[in-house]
Amino acid sequence: MGECCEHCSGNSKVLAVVILLFGSITAAQFLAAIAAGSDALLVDCGSMLVDTCTYLVNLCAERYRGQVTDLCASGISILVLLAVSMSGILEAINDLTHPHEGEKLTPQIVLLFGLVGICVDLLSFWGFYRWGWQSVLGDFGTRSPMGSPLADSMSPGSRLMASPVAVNDAMSPSSRMFGSSSMNMRSAFMHVGADLLRSVVTVTEGLLVIFWQMDGRSTDSVASLIVSFTILCGVGVGVMAWSKPHGQKEGRQSFNDVETQQGN
Repeated sequence: MGECCEHCSGNSKVLAVVILLFGSITAAQFLAAIAAGSDALLVDCGSMLVDTCTYLVNLCAERYRGQVTDLCASGISILVLLAVSMSGILEAINDLTHPHEGEKLTPQIVLLFGLVGICVDLLSFWGFYRWGWQSVLGDFGTRSPMGSPLADSMSPGSRLMASPVAVNDAMSPSSRMFGSSSMNMRSAFMHVGADLLRSVVTVTEGLLVIFWQMDGRSTDSVASLIVSFTILCGVGVGVMAWSKPHGQKEGRQSFNDVETQQGN
C-alpha cells in the first residue's frame, strides 16, 4: 500500500483528496439545503456535484489521455453547469418577483455549510500546494526532472535523486501532452477557487440574516443569483478554454522537440 502511494503521481494524490472532500460535502449539503430551504445552497450543491465528476475525469486523464475524450467530457461538464446556472438564475428571479410568504430560511444551516465549504476548499488548496503546485504554476514551477529551468541548474547527481513522485508527474500523460503547464490540474484548481467564492457568498448570506436581521427569503434569492452568475462566469471561461484545442497540439509538439533533442 505504501509502495503504491509512493509511486502514485502527486497530481493523482491531489485529485483523490479533492474528490473525497467534495464528494462528502456534496452529499451532506444536498440534505442541508432542503432542510434549510436555501436555493443558494442547492445551486451550489449542483455545481459541486459537477465539480466532483470533473475531478474524476481529471484523475482518469492522469493515466489515460485522449484529446477527443477530454473535449467531450469538458463539453458535457460545461453544458451541465450552464443548465445549473440558468436554472438558479430563473428560480432566483422568480422568488424575487413572486416571493413565497410561507417558506422560511434557516440561516444557521446556511452559515454552517458555508464555513464547512471554505474549510474544504482550503484543505483542497493545501493538497495542491503539497503535491501539485508544479503543475498549477507551470513555467514558474518545476517542469520535470529534465528540461526545466530548475533542472538545468541542478547537478547530474541531484537529477538522479529526483523523487518517484516527481518522476511520475513528469512522465504522466498530462505532462507529456502539455509540457510543464498541466491544463488538467489548472482546470481542477480553478474549480476549487470558484467553489471558494461561492462558499464566501453563502457565509455572507448567513451572517446578514442572523446578525443584521435581513429577510431570509429575499437574501437567499439574491445569494442564489450571485452564486449562479459565478457559475455562469466559470462556464464562459470553460468555453474559451474548450474552444482552443490547438494548445494541446502545441504542447505535444514541444514534447516531441524535446525528445528529438535528447535523441540527438
